[in-house]
Amino acid sequence: MRYRSHLGKGALVLILSCLASFLLLELLVRMFLPIRSFTVGTINASTIPNAALYGWGYAPGAEIKQTDPDTGEVFSSRANSGGWKDVEHQLKKARGSVRILILGDSNTFGIVPLEHIYPRILEGLLGNVGFNAEVISMGYGNWGTDQELMALKYAGLAYNPDIVINQFDTNDLRNNLALDDIELLKPFRFQIVNGELNMRAVQPKPAKPDERHGTWVKRVLLRSHVIFYMNKVKWILLQRVSQFGGEDRPQNRPRTIDPYAPGKNPTGPYFVFHLSQRGDPGIEAAWLLYEKLVEEMKRFSEKNGAIFVLFNQIEKGRLACEKRWHNVVEDKAGHHAMLWQGRLHPIYYYRHIDRLNDIARRIGALIVPNRRSYTRFNNDCHPNIEGNRRMAEDIFDFLITEEKTSHVLLNGVY
Repeated sequence: MRYRSHLGKGALVLILSCLASFLLLELLVRMFLPIRSFTVGTINASTIPNAALYGWGYAPGAEIKQTDPDTGEVFSSRANSGGWKDVEHQLKKARGSVRILILGDSNTFGIVPLEHIYPRILEGLLGNVGFNAEVISMGYGNWGTDQELMALKYAGLAYNPDIVINQFDTNDLRNNLALDDIELLKPFRFQIVNGELNMRAVQPKPAKPDERHGTWVKRVLLRSHVIFYMNKVKWILLQRVSQFGGEDRPQNRPRTIDPYAPGKNPTGPYFVFHLSQRGDPGIEAAWLLYEKLVEEMKRFSEKNGAIFVLFNQIEKGRLACEKRWHNVVEDKAGHHAMLWQGRLHPIYYYRHIDRLNDIARRIGALIVPNRRSYTRFNNDCHPNIEGNRRMAEDIFDFLITEEKTSHVLLNGVY
């Protein structure tokens, strides 16, 4: 009995020592290696104007600290007076200039230094060939089309843009539905009522704990900086090992998609890359809502005298990243598939491009063709510096060759 008592006390001391060591390490990591929220900003609606309007954002002049996913280099910029990751813009447009407003999400916000985000590069490209163009960027991570529509109404139109570009991501389709997580912080909801777009104000609320978060212990671990960096090291090691492995090595086989990513579940209602012409009712409802939202953006833009343009950034560069992460596999015939719960599901990765082109035709909107491959970070599927340049070059080529937009650039009127 005495032996068991000593054994029990020893085990308790060991557990408490491990817990204390973990907490101390967690404290040190949080102090010296904080995880930086690179695209979202803050949700404090009481002090941040954009958080009150859209659900989250940065304060005017706030420091935006970011980390390069591949090198670990930390860089920072300052939000402009509107709270956007962009240079300062005066409301009054300079005489003879053309204004281009870009609305988007984390891909427009960028996880590259400010001077390398594609809106800034686009302005430089236009200036280099003699166009007096000013490019204005508005967007935050996790934004949906609904928030971009509200930003157009609340802030964008005040700059009297001549061209409005809306950047698309397949995540937008589910984000617009505001089903869970940070999307519940939006103070509004859009829905289709009798075939028409309807908006209602709602009281923002934090996401409810659900089964995906599990027990309180699991929720704490998911927020741990130590666990975050352990997973990051594990990922980097697997990447390094895979460089020396053959096709039969486990790390080179397709891996199961994150079960907490409903939009990537091939058997779920919100899957974008379905083989058939139409998907499940959930994704069809999401596409209908998206179409109504961009149609409204187009209506507001044209009412203000601006041309409305769609720009998709989920293209072959993103597909290459998904393949690199083994989220998507390709057989010898060039067919793509995703692994879900132990089974490979055939997919059509460019289904969303077909749908976007159909929507553009129906509502009479212009759409930028994806001519280039937008390169991505190795440890993150957002466009890197080169990827941002290629996006800017695709938009530049479109603007100077498309009849309506080139006329605007040449004459400053629409």
